[in-house]
Amino acid sequence: MTLFFLLIVISLLLLAIGMPVAYVLGATAAIILVGRGDITLDLIGAQILQGVNSFVLLAIRFFVLAGNLMNEGRITKRLVRLANQAIGWAPGGPAQVAVGTNVIMAGMSGSDVADVQATGSILIPALKKQGYPAGYAAGVIAGAGSMSVSQMDGPAAKSTPSWNYKV
Repeated sequence: MTLFFLLIVISLLLLAIGMPVAYVLGATAAIILVGRGDITLDLIGAQILQGVNSFVLLAIRFFVLAGNLMNEGRITKRLVRLANQAIGWAPGGPAQVAVGTNVIMAGMSGSDVADVQATGSILIPALKKQGYPAGYAAGVIAGAGSMSVSQMDGPAAKSTPSWNYKV
């Protein structure tokens, strides 16, 4: 009970002095671990650097780069025009165009991050201009961007029960 109370007090104190929430979480955990004697400060730093040293985190940067390249090459605008011609006339057309564009992008890139980055930078301002609230526009893009078809190979493909793979 006292450890829980200490966590709350430290967190509220750090938030009160204006520290961002992400740093509050890390600092509170570090203070408690060092205070209890479970771990040393140099080990905390080593663990943080080890966690950041990951190919997955490097891939995210390249997916964002891919989204930027698609925007600069005007691929995204062309896809928006195609989706607008196909389904833009329907009720809720601008939001459906956003979903349709993300469906096409999902087939091209295979990355949720690249889809959201590429289409969000164009479609969120367009949806806001059409009168949609900013939160709704962001929600449409985030939800539509999660439709990406990931490439499953090896054990992950064999262990997926809902798909009928014959391996």
